[in-house]
Amino acid sequence: AWFIGFTPDLVAGVWVGNDDASPLGEKKTGSAVAIPIWTEFMKRALDNQPVKDFSSPPGIVFKKIDIETGLLATPKCENALWFAFLEGTAPKEYSSSEQRAASKERRITVRPVSLGQEQNQFSPR
Repeated sequence: AWFIGFTPDLVAGVWVGNDDASPLGEKKTGSAVAIPIWTEFMKRALDNQPVKDFSSPPGIVFKKIDIETGLLATPKCENALWFAFLEGTAPKEYSSSEQRAASKERRITVRPVSLGQEQNQFSPR
């Protein structure tokens, strides 16, 4: 089981395993056994160090997007997330309540079906 993680200042990897390559046990994955070790190491290694953010590559801009419409979010928008864009490719139009309502009307819900149940236009063929 292994895990590799990084910050702007430090990269560290942890491998946990048996010398004879035998399994560690059921559900002994990198997230179960390696991440706790990595986390403790990173806490100690970066203790008393200033927190640093990752820098953005040149030509990348971040915009807050209304996830209902895919347009720029307004301050009143409750369902918005930050997205990265190549400069010049971000939406230029701001979302409105009318557009959010229209996007909800266009949605369809697709439910999976199992074999033996009635097939519909969304069923796998």
